[in-house]
Amino acid sequence: MELAFSSVVDPSLYNPHGLCDGGEVRLHNSHELGDLGSILAQKDWSENVEPCQYYAGTMSARFNVVSVGFPGCLPDRLEIVSYAAEIGFLVDDLAEYGDESKRTEVLGNMIDTFRLEGQRASRSSRASGKKRLLAKLSHRMLSIDRERAKKALNMWAGYLEGGGGGGTNVQFDTFEDFVEFRVADVGRHFTTGLMYFGMGITIPEHEEAAQQQLSHPAWAAISLTNDIFSREKEQRFLAQSSNKKMNTANAVDVLARLRSVGVDEAKEICRQEIIKYWNELQGNIEKAREAGCYSSDLLRFLESMKYLHTGGLVWSTSCPRYNVADDFSPRQREWMTNGIPSEVLATSVWNRTLPPSIPEPLVPERSLHSEETEANDSTDTKHILNGQEAVTVDGPKLNGRQSIEPYISSLPGKGVRNRVIDALNVWLQVPESAIKTIKRIIDLLYTASLMLDDIQDSSSLRRGKPATHTVFGLEQTVNSSSYKIAEALEEVLKLDSLECFRIVTEELKNLYIGQSLDLYLTSNLVCPTVEDGALIQMLARLLQATSPLQTKPDVDDLALILGRAYALRNDYMNLTSGEYADQKGFCEDLDEGKYSLPVIHALRALPAAKALVLRNMLTQRRVSGRCAPEHKQLVLDMLAQAGSLDYTLSALRLLQDQVDCEVGAVEEATGVDNYELRVIVEMMKV
Repeated sequence: MELAFSSVVDPSLYNPHGLCDGGEVRLHNSHELGDLGSILAQKDWSENVEPCQYYAGTMSARFNVVSVGFPGCLPDRLEIVSYAAEIGFLVDDLAEYGDESKRTEVLGNMIDTFRLEGQRASRSSRASGKKRLLAKLSHRMLSIDRERAKKALNMWAGYLEGGGGGGTNVQFDTFEDFVEFRVADVGRHFTTGLMYFGMGITIPEHEEAAQQQLSHPAWAAISLTNDIFSREKEQRFLAQSSNKKMNTANAVDVLARLRSVGVDEAKEICRQEIIKYWNELQGNIEKAREAGCYSSDLLRFLESMKYLHTGGLVWSTSCPRYNVADDFSPRQREWMTNGIPSEVLATSVWNRTLPPSIPEPLVPERSLHSEETEANDSTDTKHILNGQEAVTVDGPKLNGRQSIEPYISSLPGKGVRNRVIDALNVWLQVPESAIKTIKRIIDLLYTASLMLDDIQDSSSLRRGKPATHTVFGLEQTVNSSSYKIAEALEEVLKLDSLECFRIVTEELKNLYIGQSLDLYLTSNLVCPTVEDGALIQMLARLLQATSPLQTKPDVDDLALILGRAYALRNDYMNLTSGEYADQKGFCEDLDEGKYSLPVIHALRALPAAKALVLRNMLTQRRVSGRCAPEHKQLVLDMLAQAGSLDYTLSALRLLQDQVDCEVGAVEEATGVDNYELRVIVEMMKV
């Protein structure tokens, strides 16, 4: 394991209480960054949630739990890992010691923030302080290491969806049952995600089960150690609580009840259990090394578990969080009381920003703003990308009416669409009542369009489930779709705005014009310049129309480019992503005969003879109603030969850079950082 970032702590400086014999304690060489992250997290919590009064989290006079528990953390990630750990402690206290409504709100806020592909609806149109803070954390992690941050956020969301700890008033028949509960409840998923991110490691999917099995003794030892040292804090809370029936799930109390012994004897039994699990962990690490079949990252992770236990142990013995007699260091007190010195703050990860460079427009200015371009305009505009002349994403126009809606509606789950609406509303400040109505309008029209779209594309799957018309038939599906449109128009009347009604009717017409163009191109085997991924601008226009601000930020360009970026991402992922295949079927765009950007590029880049083969396979789809699996594989081979997927990925990344620039432009114009939107944009990136 890489230990260059830390140093061994002199054993005379701590008392391990015999709970980690043979183990050493290491302190990160950049340990001050741990305190910096912790104090900044407390500051943000106080400003966005509630004051951190009488609170103690990750810090102690000698050690920050992250600096001593994560000695293998990459130095440039230690501050943000400590920030996240501090937020974790704050959320844990709020969830465990707050009332049930607060706990539900906290868990909901976290799931909404961490899960891009979730199904949960947003709880408020105005992002709460907790959601804003969590979005800030998520965005910074994603900007540092997108893939490992996504892994961590998904692990956290999965844990929270299962209840997220905070268990009280739970009874156990055996101590073994309790240990299993505590291993899950101690924050294993949260900490594991932070370790993956902080150390920059990736455990292969096929080794995840082995990781959980081999590291299980470490989590058992860590949770029981926590229970011994945190018990006094828990007892103080219970004594002050108005709920006299409440009890905490602590190993000492569980052992006292199950074994009919006193507290001191229960603590001693608990210590023996910790020693047992510590020895088991060391045995597992040795077996894993000798097996010779595990990845280096898995072995590093297992080694790191030793330091997580030893570091957490020595921190627990002297931290103010568990020990009222202990205090913070003078420097920690100074930073917490009078603020962090400017020269230290200047080194913070939050201040190390690299504004995205503004790329050359992939979409010509005319195509972004022209109101005069006709819908059937298919003039080829060419650019050089990766040394090859190829078409750009200039395409059929809908009288200049483009939209963020394809982005919102195409993402699985209404929760994501609502998150985007809420994110835009950080700037537009639309009243709560109007936001609820707009969400209802968009949801109704989106659902209606999906049902019709699946019929017209002959699609049998929708988000991994049978499409509506395959279950209820064409007639019922068309009728239901039409009814939803009528419902949506009824909802528009609630906005009491002629302008809103005009927007909805205009964009409905544009929606069906766009669909008719798509049907014409597909049915007649006409190759367009490129499919325009933005059909309507209803959502952004409605938000702007209902905003009470005197000076409203212009989000039109952002809506346009974001919609196009998502549509292009959808084209790419449909042909390359296993997750998309599970939801929609393998390369489902080819079953539809869709002229997506990779196909368009291949038809223009391949030699004439091969392009003819590709076109004929698309033609056969019309005869059979689907593209045969062997034909799909041949199409993928031809796309690879033509460099079409690489081209699409390059084009997508250019658009995503433009999205970043547009978000930055609106942030600068409004003076409001929009972390909620930036998290969604980062998680959308490929």
